[in-house]
Amino acid sequence: MMRTTEARIDKAIFPEPHSLSGVLVCDSRGRVLLCNDVVEQMIGSRAADLEGQPVAVLIPDIAAGDAPLGKDSRYPANPDVWRRLRAVGAAGEKQFDICLSKFEVDGAPLFLLRLRHPGGAGSHRSRLSPV
Repeated sequence: MMRTTEARIDKAIFPEPHSLSGVLVCDSRGRVLLCNDVVEQMIGSRAADLEGQPVAVLIPDIAAGDAPLGKDSRYPANPDVWRRLRAVGAAGEKQFDICLSKFEVDGAPLFLLRLRHPGGAGSHRSRLSPV
């Protein structure tokens, strides 16, 4: 069952192997399920080291305490809003523009986090939400 779910997620959000954005998929508890190779390059951590970890370890400002993703009123899931947040990886602490979206696979809520370098491709200052 898990392989089928992973295949559906993979097909839905990683249609092209070389995306410009880093992509993380998390469950409703905020655990990283999948990430693309762009995330690895951006933060300097391997996908195998990130998967299963709380996303708050990587992006400390994304969730308050044990609050599930998308429930914290500071950062509700909204696919049209980018926020400047810090991410911490093997390469140290860096600032990224991050967008949080919610979707469902087989009835289970999942969260898609897209990361891009500030001012990178597709960046629109007017759509960047203040932290």
